[in-house]
Amino acid sequence: MKKKNGFTLIELLVVISIIALLVSILMPALSRAREAAKKTVCSSNMHQNGLTLQMYASENNDKLPETTDAQVGSWPFDIPVPLAKLIRKENGGTIDTLFCPSHKRNAPTLKTLDEYAASHGSDANDTGWYITDYFWFANWGNANRKTWIYSQSPYKGKKMYVSKITAKMASGHPLAADLVWTQEGALMPVEDLEDFYNIRGADILGIVPSNHLSGQKAKGGNVMFLDSHVNWTDFSEMHNHYSGWAPSGTGGSTRLFW
Repeated sequence: MKKKNGFTLIELLVVISIIALLVSILMPALSRAREAAKKTVCSSNMHQNGLTLQMYASENNDKLPETTDAQVGSWPFDIPVPLAKLIRKENGGTIDTLFCPSHKRNAPTLKTLDEYAASHGSDANDTGWYITDYFWFANWGNANRKTWIYSQSPYKGKKMYVSKITAKMASGHPLAADLVWTQEGALMPVEDLEDFYNIRGADILGIVPSNHLSGQKAKGGNVMFLDSHVNWTDFSEMHNHYSGWAPSGTGGSTRLFW
C-alpha cells in the first residue's frame, strides 16, 4: 500500500502544542531580558547625566546649575533649560539620557526638547525648565527646597536638595532617581499600594506613570548619587521620602519613593 505524504491532523496538533508550550516558557524570559536591558540603559543615562553635572560643578566652584526662575524645581522632574541644553551638547546632540526607556508614556521618538510636553521652556532662550523622567535633588536655586531635610534612613538628617557637589557627601547623597510615585491614600500601608501608573501630572502632561513597572506596580528604580555612581533599589527597599506634593490641577497628593 502506498504511503501518503504529509502530516496527520494528530501530528500537526502535537507540533502546535509543543510550539505553544515553548512560547509560553520563553516569553517571560524574553520579557525579563528586555526589562533588564532597559534598566541598564536607564542606569547609563543617569550616569552620563551625573558626569555632565560633575563637569559643570568642577568649572563652577562645585556648584550645581541654578536659575533665577523660582518655579524651576517646583515639580521634582524639572531641570533648567540651560542644563538640558548642556546635557544635549555633551551627549552629541541627543536628549535620550533625560528619559527612561521603561517609561510607559514617553516614546523614544521625541527627539527635540520642544517636542516633549515641556511648554515651560524653549530652545529659543535660556529661561524656564524642561520635564524629564527622573526626580532631581538639586534645588536649581529654588528657595523652597533649601531647608528640606530627610526624615528617614538611610539619609536621615541630610539635606534633601543640594546646591553643590562636595567630596564629603558625594558617594552617599542622591542627586537623581527614577520616577517611582503614587497618588494612592497617604495612610495606606506601603505593602498595599497597587497603582503606580495612573499619576496625574497636571493637565499639560496627563498621566505620568512611574518608571520600571510590572503591570501597575512599582518594581524599583535606579538612584544616581553626587559622585555619579548609580545603584538599583528594589521597591521593597525604597522609602516614602516625600508626601503631599501634587501638580496643580490634579486634586490629589503624591507619595514619592526612592
